[in-house]
Amino acid sequence: MLYLIATLLAVLLGVAVVLFRSRVQTQTVSQMLRERVLDHPANQQLLSGLRQAELSMQLVSQDSLRSVTAADLKQFRNTVGQLYSPGDELFPILTKPLPLSCLYWLSASMALVHPETGVVFGLRIGTYLCLLRLPFAERDLAVAAGHAWAGHPQLKSIDIPTQFGPEWVIPNALTKQKDTLNLQAFDHAASLHDNR
Repeated sequence: MLYLIATLLAVLLGVAVVLFRSRVQTQTVSQMLRERVLDHPANQQLLSGLRQAELSMQLVSQDSLRSVTAADLKQFRNTVGQLYSPGDELFPILTKPLPLSCLYWLSASMALVHPETGVVFGLRIGTYLCLLRLPFAERDLAVAAGHAWAGHPQLKSIDIPTQFGPEWVIPNALTKQKDTLNLQAFDHAASLHDNR
């Protein structure tokens, strides 16, 4: 009987240690990713533009980064999400999953962040309006073909290259090239290592 109790205590202690380590590793990874996002040179103009946009909307910019939770999804579906049909994605231009999980809240905006480099490559800045960071060659081709816009045709108050950076475009929601653009943005973000 004493042996059974000792074995049970050892198993419970082992489970507790595994759970604790897992939680510490998750927090450490999240903190490391947050630091990569906030410190990465490729994100600086975007973060400055995002702070500027949030201040103009009287939001408090927190420079926070966190994963999207089930509670976030529920709240989103009950507010902005109600404008969509039930099958639509939370990031409207993201119609197929990316190779890695990339969906985060960056301050008050939903963002696509490459989890290995910390480079932000997608940003939702409105109910329907999203931005993608593309390599210059692909960006120019997408704009020339009408798959993306360098600036919003009706929103003259947002100067995307000045506010967020020259690589950013607004994908045309009607294009059949959304998945290709998303993968190009994902691959581009993977290639932008911080070599400081």
